[in-house]
Amino acid sequence: EEALGRPLAVGPAVLERPLAPGQLASHYAPITPLRLYAKGSLPRPEGRAGLLSLQAKAIGTHYSMTEVLSADGDLREAAANLFAALHRLDAADLDGINVEALPDEGLGRAIMDRLRKAAAKV
Repeated sequence: EEALGRPLAVGPAVLERPLAPGQLASHYAPITPLRLYAKGSLPRPEGRAGLLSLQAKAIGTHYSMTEVLSADGDLREAAANLFAALHRLDAADLDGINVEALPDEGLGRAIMDRLRKAAAKV
């Protein structure tokens, strides 16, 4: 947005011939069910649950496995770590993966787009 000098268009539009996989209605989604929760509303996990978090959280101690995208909350680092973290959680034989929503602005918006697609399994 800064480079373009205008806001990016955001919406549910799906390109007939996308230029990149991330433009598809469906993108990488783990086989393990993934659930998104608003910041501060993560439930206590049930069964063998994994946690995907922007930063380490005390609630993470109740999870079978926790993946932290960036220890200091850097969204660039989080974006770079997202798919590897999802793959590790998916390979851990968990019952589910809980994700606390990231800030839905700037680069966080792109990360949340991928997470929404992963949760929806469109």
